[in-house]
Amino acid sequence: MKNILHFPLILIISFVGYSGYPQTISEIIPAAESFPPVTIPRTELRVLHSNIMNRDFEIYVKLPYSYYLGDSVYPVVYFTDGNRSFPLVENISFILEFPGDKVRESIVAGIGYPTNDLSDWSRLRTQDLTPTSVPAVENSTTNYLKKMTGNENIYVKTGGAAEFMKFIKDELIPFMEKQYRIDASKRILAGYSYGGLFSILFMFHYPETFSKYFAGSPSLGYDQRVIFTYEKDYTLSHNDLNASLYMTAGGQEEEKLIHNVMDMKDTLIKRNYPGFKIKTDVFEGETHQSCYPVAVSRAFKVLLGTP
Repeated sequence: MKNILHFPLILIISFVGYSGYPQTISEIIPAAESFPPVTIPRTELRVLHSNIMNRDFEIYVKLPYSYYLGDSVYPVVYFTDGNRSFPLVENISFILEFPGDKVRESIVAGIGYPTNDLSDWSRLRTQDLTPTSVPAVENSTTNYLKKMTGNENIYVKTGGAAEFMKFIKDELIPFMEKQYRIDASKRILAGYSYGGLFSILFMFHYPETFSKYFAGSPSLGYDQRVIFTYEKDYTLSHNDLNASLYMTAGGQEEEKLIHNVMDMKDTLIKRNYPGFKIKTDVFEGETHQSCYPVAVSRAFKVLLGTP
């Protein structure tokens, strides 16, 4: 298969007990660059320039096992935070699909950035996934990343979600549906934490773009629960919401996060939209971090499950 995706070891080592958080892998193991990187089968790496945002994105694409065995079209799962989440999400989807576990085969598109620096990924995702500008978040995240990396040139912005939504709707989706055999009626947007907030934000702004949404441990408390304002605004001009939403949280997460998830569920149920479906799970014993794979696995079964 062409364009097999390579993931440098920095994505692994940066999370496993290394206190210095170096910028390049050569700072950890100088000779490591002489070894070939681990590759992920059935994947492709595409670079897409956004005219809307005036920068490049890396799109990590996982193709189903049967993709080259016929001419079928497939559902597609667009997952934010591709730099960190793609290996996990891609592998979970493949495990559930082959051998089959009553989950439809799907294409997975991880939306990422052209960087191997996790602090740079954190800076960019904070900007792209948040709906409003919050100086306190910018300052706290900037200070955290400076302390973590020792890089005093980092500056974090917030409030870029509007442009990011337009990029996905007007540039990424047309690109993907031109390049791959995709069932346009079965698009799914998925995200975790800020990404979960972004999924729900997208649903209230462009509900017709995706048929299903996954919001794992969504940061619904962001900017004094501004997402609830967007929900209320949606009701002023809509009497239906033709979408399915799956929300999750870990039982050991902050009580405020769990409360906000339940509040959003109750609010949407009370709207009584004819075309709307919602399911929510709280996974006992799971923290914000440990709930990630649990929630992703369940999301595939809920949103792409077959009878």
